[in-house]
Amino acid sequence: MDGFRVRPARQEDLEQLAEIHACAYPEPGGHEHHMRCFTHNAFGGLDRVRVAEKNGEVAGCAALYPLELWLGGRRVPIGGIGSLAVAPEARREGVSRVLLDELHKEIESERGVLALLYPFEQRFYSRRGYAAVSPLTTLKIASDAIDAPSSFGAGAEAFSMIRLEGQRVEEARVLYDAIAARTCGRVVRSQARWMKLFAREDRHWMGAVSKEGRLEGYVSFSYEGGPMGRDQTLVVAELTSAGGAAIGALLRALGKQRDQVADIEITVPRHDPLVFAFEDAAGARRGSNGESHTLGTVFAGPMVRIIDVRRALSCRGYAADGDLTFVCTDGDRRESVRLSVRGGTAQVLEGGSGHEVEVSRRTLGSIVAGGMRPSEAADLGLLRAGASALGAAEQMFSGPRFQCLDPF
Repeated sequence: MDGFRVRPARQEDLEQLAEIHACAYPEPGGHEHHMRCFTHNAFGGLDRVRVAEKNGEVAGCAALYPLELWLGGRRVPIGGIGSLAVAPEARREGVSRVLLDELHKEIESERGVLALLYPFEQRFYSRRGYAAVSPLTTLKIASDAIDAPSSFGAGAEAFSMIRLEGQRVEEARVLYDAIAARTCGRVVRSQARWMKLFAREDRHWMGAVSKEGRLEGYVSFSYEGGPMGRDQTLVVAELTSAGGAAIGALLRALGKQRDQVADIEITVPRHDPLVFAFEDAAGARRGSNGESHTLGTVFAGPMVRIIDVRRALSCRGYAADGDLTFVCTDGDRRESVRLSVRGGTAQVLEGGSGHEVEVSRRTLGSIVAGGMRPSEAADLGLLRAGASALGAAEQMFSGPRFQCLDPF
C-alpha cells in the first residue's frame, strides 16, 4: 500500500513501541514492562519485532517468532505472531493488514507452513484467513471439590509428590517431548525456553513420581489474589502427565492446598475430559447466597492461518493411510491438490480436474492443525464431500485436539 513500509525494529524505536503496546495492551507494570515485552520475550528479543511505518512515522508493530509445533506426531515449522499493536492515531487505516501481509510473506520465506496467534478479536483475523483451533474453557474449581479419594481413579495414591528440581528437570523435559509427540499443538521447547520457564519467581513446579521412581507427570502453578485464605486462587499454568493415574495424583495434590486457597483455576481446550471430572465443583460453600454455580468460562483460544497448502499437508503426520483430492477455495482462488498417505507420511501432488473434498483454506488450516474435525466442518457447511471421502478424511486427521501450552 502507498505510504507504508515494514522493517525490522531498531533500538531507538523501543520507547515508541512501548507506548503503542501500552495502548493496545493496558497491563500493569509501567513503561518498563511494555519494553520488556519486546526485549525479553521467551521466544525472542527485539530482533524478532517488525515495525510498520506510514509516511515515515511509526504506526504499528508486531513480533514474529519462528517455532515448531507437534502435529500428528511430527514437528511442523510455523510462525508465531504476537504483540500486534497499532498506534491510536493510525487505527483503521490498514496498518495491521500491511503488517500481517508482510509477516505471512516472511513466514513463507522461512519455510513455515502455518501462522499461529492469539486474537484480540476473532472476526478481525477470520477476515484475513485465520480459523479457530482451540476454544478454551477456564475451570474455576473449589479446592475442597478436588481433594477426595473418590474424585479420581484408582492408582493416584501410588504416587509421591516432589519439588521439581535438579535431575528431575531434565526428566520433565524428556517427558514433555514424549507426550508432545502424541498430542497436537505443543511447541517444541528449546533448552533456553525451559530455563526461562523455571526462572520465573512466581511459578512453582511439582512432580508425580511412581513407586519405581519414574517421573510420570508434573504441574506448574502460581498463587493469585489476596492473603492466604478465601480470596486466593491457585492458577495452573501447565499439567503434563503420561497417564490418568498421574493426573489424578497431581490434581489431588493441588486440592491439598485447600487450607491456603479457595479455588483452583485451570484452562483447558473445550473438549478436554477434565470438564467432566469434578463433583460439586462450585463447592459446598457457594450457592446459599444466590451466587452462580458456573464451573467454566469459554473464551477464544489461538487461531491459525495456512501459509502453504501443499507443505502444510505434507509436513504433518496422519493417523491412517488414504488418498484424497482437495479443492481449496478462497473466493475466486482455487487450488487442487492430491494427498496420498502411507505409513503416516504424506505425499502431495497435483490434484487434477476432479475433487473429493472442497474446503476453504481457512477451514483447512484448522483441520490440519488438529482443531476442527472434517465431520464437524461438514456439519457446519464449511466442507463438502461424499460419505466415503468424508469418512477417509475423518480417519486420516483423527487424533488429539490442538492444545498449545506456550502462549506468546
